[in-house]
Amino acid sequence: MERGEGRSAKAAIVEALVQLSNERPFEEISITEITRRAGVSRMAFYRSYRSKGEVLEQQAAELSSSLHRLAVPGETAEARLTRCFTFLREERAFFSLLLQAGEGESLLRLWTRQLEDLSAEDGWHYRAQLLAGAAYGVCAAWLLRGAPDDPRELARHLAGSLPCAG
Repeated sequence: MERGEGRSAKAAIVEALVQLSNERPFEEISITEITRRAGVSRMAFYRSYRSKGEVLEQQAAELSSSLHRLAVPGETAEARLTRCFTFLREERAFFSLLLQAGEGESLLRLWTRQLEDLSAEDGWHYRAQLLAGAAYGVCAAWLLRGAPDDPRELARHLAGSLPCAG
């Protein structure tokens, strides 16, 4: 019985990739190492993914969807930013790997998706893009530092520095 059988093979693969990324750069990690660490076969890997990059893409999309389902209609930008930073802190090992692997665009898409539906106001789409870009920059720096700061403080500073976020 494969070790990944008690939980999904996909979850075991993601966990293994995150663990291995703590030991060496993403580019140096092989699929063989991932499958060994995950306790799954190469066939199990290739049933779900074409590459280790696709592991990151799919997991980022799933986490983004999970976060989006937590959205509260009518919440302020600061409240949404706080929830996002809190979520990212909880999943920081994965999101740090995403940045290390050069897949920051997935994180930017996450922020954009979170912020676009805050308002139906004319021009909000562009202001949401501005806020998403700022949130991405702050988030990337924060994650790469180990996410030491309180998510509420980050959200307050970010929302307060952008008049369009009110």
